[in-house]
Amino acid sequence: MKMRKINVYRKKVAVLGVGSIGEFHAREFNNSGCDVVAILTSSKESSIEKANKLKELYGINAVPYWDIDDLLKNNNLDMISICTPSKSHSEYIKKCLNKNLNILCEKPFIYDSLDKNYKIAKELILSAEKDNKVLSVNTQLVSILEQIPKNYLTGIKEFSMYMEPSIEGAINLVIEAIPHMNSFIIKLMGNQRIENLKFPLVKNDEVIIRFKYGRCNAEYHFSLKRERPRKVKFKINGVEFERKIGENYSQTVEYDKNSIEIKDPLKVSIQQFIGACNLSGEPLVTKSELLYNLKIQDFIIHKLSKVIQR
Repeated sequence: MKMRKINVYRKKVAVLGVGSIGEFHAREFNNSGCDVVAILTSSKESSIEKANKLKELYGINAVPYWDIDDLLKNNNLDMISICTPSKSHSEYIKKCLNKNLNILCEKPFIYDSLDKNYKIAKELILSAEKDNKVLSVNTQLVSILEQIPKNYLTGIKEFSMYMEPSIEGAINLVIEAIPHMNSFIIKLMGNQRIENLKFPLVKNDEVIIRFKYGRCNAEYHFSLKRERPRKVKFKINGVEFERKIGENYSQTVEYDKNSIEIKDPLKVSIQQFIGACNLSGEPLVTKSELLYNLKIQDFIIHKLSKVIQR
């Protein structure tokens, strides 16, 4: 008997910004069964160059664009991945929501100003909810929490996190890494009040922030490192967890004399975003988590800027 051919619809996605992280977004969307049909960079030359590179490395046939309006007009898309500089995020999100698209955006989600981004983010989220669209931020490292034993994640009284951002300057260090740190503390403890915010160390290449998050004593530690690999460590109730990267970008987490293999956080983030677009679960970071992340970011950056101005 002749078998009936079944046509499986592949989601069409465009990647805006194809620098280091954008290239890997394109790779993971492609590996997850989506069609990366278009990319955007800042110039004709770089866009053509990046499109050729994606085809050579991953077999991706993406049309190069250097104007967002042309890209949105000429493609019937389902999803957008935004990996452009953070100052462009709000503009591009608005344009993509106007085209009724699901959006995954790199961190920081919004950075239109130093410390007044929450209101903008809230308006964008309300717009996405009105049209029932997925809108999420790619703070992918938080997926590590889904892969460690749950008994370490309860009764949290102490939390700290250490990261090595690559951009010099106290504000820059914090902005580059704090969306990841906020994602962790929100995922672990929900929305809590911040009190007793202190800055025991503020330098161009290192910043330490301490505060009370509900009943939890919290610390964020940022230290400049330009080259890779960069450490990611966090402590929960005194137990330290450290991500290690091995050959072929294999990843493990070492903790409490244990070592476990983990899935690539970027892969997890993109696959959960695709799943949410297919109405099968939520993205790794929900809209409410995303919004409270921005609220914490604005609050801490506002206070940090005052310390720097003294």
